[in-house]
Amino acid sequence: MPVLPQSDLQKVEFMEAHLALWTTNATAIGLTAAQVTAMGTATTAARTGFNGQQSAKAAAKAATANFHNLVRTLADLASDAIKAIKLKSAQNNDPNVYVLANIPAPQPPSPPPPPAPPTDLIADPNADGTISLKWKGSVANSTFFSVWRKLGGSTTWVNIGSTAMKSFDDSAVPANPIPASITYSIRSQRGNELSAPSVQAEVVYGGPGVGFFSGAEAFAFTGAGANSPDSAANGTTRQAA
Repeated sequence: MPVLPQSDLQKVEFMEAHLALWTTNATAIGLTAAQVTAMGTATTAARTGFNGQQSAKAAAKAATANFHNLVRTLADLASDAIKAIKLKSAQNNDPNVYVLANIPAPQPPSPPPPPAPPTDLIADPNADGTISLKWKGSVANSTFFSVWRKLGGSTTWVNIGSTAMKSFDDSAVPANPIPASITYSIRSQRGNELSAPSVQAEVVYGGPGVGFFSGAEAFAFTGAGANSPDSAANGTTRQAA
Protein backbone atom coordinates (compact mmCIF):
# COMPACT_ATOMS: atom_id res chain seq x y z
CA MET A 1 0.00 0.00 0.00
CA PRO A 2 1.57 3.37 -1.02
CA VAL A 3 2.49 5.80 1.77
CA LEU A 4 1.48 8.84 -0.26
CA PRO A 5 -2.34 8.96 -0.66
CA GLN A 6 -3.98 8.73 -4.07
CA SER A 7 -6.19 11.82 -4.21
CA ASP A 8 -4.83 15.33 -4.73
CA LEU A 9 -6.39 16.76 -1.59
CA GLN A 10 -5.14 13.84 0.51
CA LYS A 11 -1.61 14.49 -0.78
CA VAL A 12 -1.86 18.12 0.39
CA GLU A 13 -3.20 17.05 3.78
CA PHE A 14 -0.45 14.42 4.08
CA MET A 15 2.26 17.02 3.56
CA GLU A 16 0.57 19.50 5.91
CA ALA A 17 0.57 16.78 8.59
CA HIS A 18 4.25 15.82 8.04
CA LEU A 19 5.96 19.05 7.03
CA ALA A 20 6.78 20.40 10.54
CA LEU A 21 8.10 17.03 11.72
CA TRP A 22 10.21 16.56 8.59
CA THR A 23 11.62 20.07 8.98
CA THR A 24 12.67 19.39 12.58
CA ASN A 25 14.22 16.01 11.78
CA ALA A 26 15.42 16.72 8.25
CA THR A 27 19.05 15.63 8.70
CA ALA A 28 18.14 12.64 10.88
CA ILE A 29 15.72 11.31 8.29
CA GLY A 30 17.93 11.96 5.29
CA LEU A 31 16.42 15.20 3.91
CA THR A 32 18.21 18.38 2.98
CA ALA A 33 17.11 21.85 3.98
CA ALA A 34 16.48 22.67 0.33
CA GLN A 35 14.10 19.70 -0.01
CA VAL A 36 12.12 20.68 3.07
CA THR A 37 11.88 24.30 1.95
CA ALA A 38 10.70 23.28 -1.53
CA MET A 39 8.09 20.94 -0.09
CA GLY A 40 6.84 23.67 2.26
CA THR A 41 6.48 26.12 -0.61
CA ALA A 42 4.73 23.51 -2.76
CA THR A 43 2.37 22.53 0.07
CA THR A 44 1.34 26.15 0.67
CA ALA A 45 0.79 26.68 -3.08
CA ALA A 46 -1.26 23.49 -3.38
CA ARG A 47 -3.50 24.49 -0.44
CA THR A 48 -3.99 27.94 -1.98
CA GLY A 49 -4.86 26.32 -5.29
CA PHE A 50 -7.39 24.01 -3.65
CA ASN A 51 -9.04 26.89 -1.80
CA GLY A 52 -9.25 28.84 -5.03
CA GLN A 53 -10.75 25.85 -6.80
CA GLN A 54 -13.41 25.50 -4.10
CA SER A 55 -14.26 29.18 -4.28
CA ALA A 56 -14.48 29.01 -8.06
CA LYS A 57 -16.68 25.91 -7.83
CA ALA A 58 -19.07 27.64 -5.42
CA ALA A 59 -19.12 30.74 -7.63
CA ALA A 60 -19.81 28.61 -10.71
CA LYS A 61 -22.68 26.86 -8.94
CA ALA A 62 -24.18 30.21 -7.92
CA ALA A 63 -23.68 31.61 -11.42
CA THR A 64 -25.34 28.56 -12.95
CA ALA A 65 -28.37 28.89 -10.66
CA ASN A 66 -28.60 32.58 -11.48
CA PHE A 67 -28.41 31.82 -15.22
CA HIS A 68 -31.28 29.32 -14.97
CA ASN A 69 -33.40 31.83 -13.06
CA LEU A 70 -32.75 34.51 -15.68
CA VAL A 71 -33.62 32.13 -18.53
CA ARG A 72 -36.81 31.10 -16.72
CA THR A 73 -37.90 34.72 -16.58
CA LEU A 74 -36.98 35.16 -20.24
CA ALA A 75 -38.90 32.01 -21.23
CA ASP A 76 -42.04 33.20 -19.43
CA LEU A 77 -41.91 36.52 -21.29
CA ALA A 78 -41.24 34.81 -24.63
CA SER A 79 -44.07 32.33 -24.05
CA ASP A 80 -46.50 35.18 -23.35
CA ALA A 81 -45.34 36.91 -26.52
CA ILE A 82 -45.91 33.79 -28.63
CA LYS A 83 -49.41 33.39 -27.16
CA ALA A 84 -50.14 37.01 -28.11
CA ILE A 85 -48.91 36.39 -31.67
CA LYS A 86 -51.12 33.30 -32.02
CA LEU A 87 -54.10 35.22 -30.64
CA LYS A 88 -53.52 38.06 -33.10
CA SER A 89 -53.42 35.60 -36.00
CA ALA A 90 -56.57 33.86 -34.82
CA GLN A 91 -58.52 37.07 -34.21
CA ASN A 92 -57.71 38.43 -37.68
CA ASN A 93 -57.66 35.04 -39.41
CA ASP A 94 -54.29 36.14 -40.77
CA PRO A 95 -51.55 33.49 -41.13
CA ASN A 96 -49.16 36.23 -42.31
CA VAL A 97 -48.76 37.20 -38.64
CA TYR A 98 -46.56 34.12 -38.26
CA VAL A 99 -44.47 35.19 -41.23
CA LEU A 100 -43.94 38.65 -39.72
CA ALA A 101 -43.02 37.10 -36.36
CA ASN A 102 -40.77 34.51 -38.04
CA ILE A 103 -42.26 31.64 -36.03
CA PRO A 104 -43.89 28.48 -37.43
CA ALA A 105 -47.64 28.48 -37.80
CA PRO A 106 -49.48 25.75 -35.85
CA GLN A 107 -49.85 22.52 -37.76
CA PRO A 108 -53.33 21.01 -38.12
CA PRO A 109 -53.92 18.15 -35.71
CA SER A 110 -52.97 14.72 -36.99
CA PRO A 111 -55.97 12.55 -37.84
CA PRO A 112 -56.64 9.79 -35.34
CA PRO A 113 -55.49 6.30 -36.33
CA PRO A 114 -58.02 3.99 -37.99
CA PRO A 115 -60.38 2.32 -35.52
CA ALA A 116 -58.98 -0.98 -34.28
CA PRO A 117 -61.06 -4.17 -34.44
CA PRO A 118 -62.72 -5.17 -31.16
CA THR A 119 -61.40 -8.29 -29.43
CA ASP A 120 -62.58 -11.06 -27.11
CA LEU A 121 -66.16 -11.18 -28.39
CA ILE A 122 -68.46 -13.39 -26.30
CA ALA A 123 -72.05 -14.36 -27.19
CA ASP A 124 -74.20 -15.77 -24.37
CA PRO A 125 -77.80 -16.96 -24.92
CA ASN A 126 -80.25 -16.03 -22.15
CA ALA A 127 -83.28 -17.89 -20.81
CA ASP A 128 -85.62 -15.17 -22.17
CA GLY A 129 -84.52 -15.78 -25.76
CA THR A 130 -82.16 -12.83 -26.05
CA ILE A 131 -78.44 -13.15 -26.71
CA SER A 132 -75.98 -10.99 -24.79
CA LEU A 133 -72.78 -9.88 -26.47
CA LYS A 134 -69.68 -8.55 -24.74
CA TRP A 135 -66.29 -7.53 -26.15
CA LYS A 136 -63.22 -5.38 -25.60
CA GLY A 137 -62.36 -2.26 -27.57
CA SER A 138 -61.57 1.44 -27.47
CA VAL A 139 -64.07 4.29 -27.69
CA ALA A 140 -61.36 6.96 -28.01
CA ASN A 141 -61.78 9.72 -30.62
CA SER A 142 -65.60 9.33 -30.82
CA THR A 143 -65.37 5.66 -31.73
CA PHE A 144 -68.46 3.48 -31.31
CA PHE A 145 -69.34 -0.10 -32.24
CA SER A 146 -71.62 -1.59 -34.88
CA VAL A 147 -73.09 -5.04 -34.26
CA TRP A 148 -73.37 -7.49 -37.14
CA ARG A 149 -75.34 -10.74 -37.31
CA LYS A 150 -75.37 -13.61 -39.80
CA LEU A 151 -77.95 -16.39 -39.64
CA GLY A 152 -77.02 -20.01 -40.27
CA GLY A 153 -77.39 -20.90 -43.93
CA SER A 154 -76.88 -17.28 -45.03
CA THR A 155 -73.75 -15.55 -46.27
CA THR A 156 -75.14 -12.08 -45.59
CA TRP A 157 -74.09 -9.99 -42.60
CA VAL A 158 -76.74 -7.62 -41.31
CA ASN A 159 -76.09 -4.59 -39.09
CA ILE A 160 -78.51 -4.94 -36.18
CA GLY A 161 -77.45 -1.95 -34.10
CA SER A 162 -74.78 0.41 -32.84
CA THR A 163 -73.59 1.28 -29.35
CA ALA A 164 -70.95 3.24 -27.51
CA MET A 165 -70.92 0.53 -24.84
CA LYS A 166 -68.89 -2.68 -24.98
CA SER A 167 -71.97 -4.85 -24.71
CA PHE A 168 -75.20 -5.39 -26.64
CA ASP A 169 -78.33 -7.47 -26.15
CA ASP A 170 -79.83 -8.97 -29.29
CA SER A 171 -83.52 -8.90 -28.38
CA ALA A 172 -84.75 -9.59 -31.90
CA VAL A 173 -83.52 -13.15 -32.40
CA PRO A 174 -85.46 -14.60 -35.37
CA ALA A 175 -88.20 -17.01 -34.28
CA ASN A 176 -89.83 -18.08 -37.55
CA PRO A 177 -88.09 -19.93 -38.97
CA ILE A 178 -85.60 -20.65 -36.23
CA PRO A 179 -82.04 -20.43 -37.62
CA ALA A 180 -79.72 -23.36 -37.05
CA SER A 181 -77.12 -20.96 -35.72
CA ILE A 182 -76.39 -17.27 -35.34
CA THR A 183 -72.93 -15.75 -35.78
CA TYR A 184 -72.01 -12.31 -34.50
CA SER A 185 -69.19 -9.92 -35.27
CA ILE A 186 -68.42 -6.42 -33.98
CA ARG A 187 -66.74 -3.59 -35.84
CA SER A 188 -65.35 -0.37 -34.42
CA GLN A 189 -66.64 2.69 -36.25
CA ARG A 190 -65.75 6.38 -36.38
CA GLY A 191 -68.01 8.36 -38.67
CA ASN A 192 -68.24 6.23 -41.80
CA GLU A 193 -64.89 4.54 -41.19
CA LEU A 194 -65.20 0.90 -40.16
CA SER A 195 -62.54 -1.33 -38.65
CA ALA A 196 -61.97 -4.88 -39.75
CA PRO A 197 -64.46 -7.30 -38.17
CA SER A 198 -63.76 -8.75 -34.77
CA VAL A 199 -63.33 -12.46 -34.28
CA GLN A 200 -66.74 -14.14 -34.67
CA ALA A 201 -68.84 -15.67 -31.91
CA GLU A 202 -71.47 -18.30 -32.73
CA VAL A 203 -74.52 -19.62 -30.94
CA VAL A 204 -76.24 -22.81 -32.12
CA TYR A 205 -79.85 -23.91 -32.01
CA GLY A 206 -79.97 -27.27 -30.31
CA GLY A 207 -83.51 -28.18 -31.26
CA PRO A 208 -86.74 -28.63 -29.30
CA GLY A 209 -86.17 -28.80 -25.59
CA VAL A 210 -82.69 -27.34 -25.94
CA GLY A 211 -82.94 -23.98 -27.72
CA PHE A 212 -79.94 -21.84 -28.45
CA PHE A 213 -76.69 -22.61 -26.70
CA SER A 214 -73.01 -21.95 -27.13
CA GLY A 215 -70.11 -24.18 -26.31
CA ALA A 216 -70.19 -27.90 -25.73
CA GLU A 217 -73.19 -28.04 -23.42
CA ALA A 218 -76.93 -27.67 -24.06
CA PHE A 219 -79.36 -26.66 -21.33
CA ALA A 220 -82.98 -27.68 -20.88
CA PHE A 221 -85.71 -25.08 -21.30
CA THR A 222 -87.30 -23.41 -18.32
CA GLY A 223 -90.47 -21.57 -19.21
CA ALA A 224 -91.39 -21.02 -22.86
CA GLY A 225 -92.38 -23.71 -25.35
CA ALA A 226 -89.94 -26.24 -26.63
CA ASN A 227 -89.94 -24.99 -30.21
CA SER A 228 -89.49 -21.31 -29.34
CA PRO A 229 -86.11 -19.59 -29.37
CA ASP A 230 -87.56 -17.44 -26.59
CA SER A 231 -86.87 -20.38 -24.32
CA ALA A 232 -83.12 -20.41 -25.05
CA ALA A 233 -80.98 -21.12 -22.01
CA ASN A 234 -77.60 -19.87 -20.90
CA GLY A 235 -74.43 -21.62 -21.97
CA THR A 236 -70.71 -21.21 -22.13
CA THR A 237 -69.19 -19.35 -25.06
CA ARG A 238 -67.60 -20.71 -28.18
CA GLN A 239 -65.60 -18.43 -30.44
CA ALA A 240 -65.02 -19.28 -34.07
CA ALA A 241 -62.47 -17.72 -36.39
